[in-house]
Amino acid sequence: MKKDIPDFSLEVAVNSDFVAGVDEAGRGPLCGPVVAAAVIFKNHNVDIPVIIRDSKQMTKRQRAVAYDWIINNTIWAVAECSPSEIDELNIYRATQKAMEDLSLKFKHVDGILTDAMPLPNVEKDVILIPKGERVHVSIAAASILARAAFLKEMHELSKEVKVELLKGAGGAV
Repeated sequence: MKKDIPDFSLEVAVNSDFVAGVDEAGRGPLCGPVVAAAVIFKNHNVDIPVIIRDSKQMTKRQRAVAYDWIINNTIWAVAECSPSEIDELNIYRATQKAMEDLSLKFKHVDGILTDAMPLPNVEKDVILIPKGERVHVSIAAASILARAAFLKEMHELSKEVKVELLKGAGGAV
C-alpha cells in the first residue's frame, strides 16, 4: 500500500505565507488530555530533509527526527484540554477548544487548515480537510507535534499512577 506524501498544494493555493495547519492527538484514547498543535511553515518552497506525514503512519524514530526538524524550522504552538475539561465539555468540544486556543496564539495567520474539525469560534478562514494530515504538510507536521506532546503527557501520567497506560485508541469491545 502506497503511503500518502503530504505537500504544500493547499497552503500555496490559499496564497498566504501565514497559513497554520492544525491537528490533534488524544481523541481516541480512554484517558489523558487531548492535545492540539499548529504549525506554520515560513516558506512553502522549503526543501524538507525529513519525512513528514500523518504521525500514525510513522515509526517512533521517524517522528522523533521530524519533531526536532519541525520545532527548529517552523512557527508552532501546542494547546491541550485536560481530562476534567474533556469530562465537562465532551471530547469533540474539548478538541475544538484546544484548536481554538491555538488560533489565539496565532493572531497573524490568514487561514487555518484543520483535519475536518470545524472551529465555530474562530474568526479566521478555516478550511476543513478530511484526512488532512495525509495530504497537507502543515497538518501532518501538526499531527507529529500533537502526538509528541500527547505521548509526553501520557508518559508522565503513567509514572504518576505507576501503571503503563494505553497510548492509542481503545480497541473494539
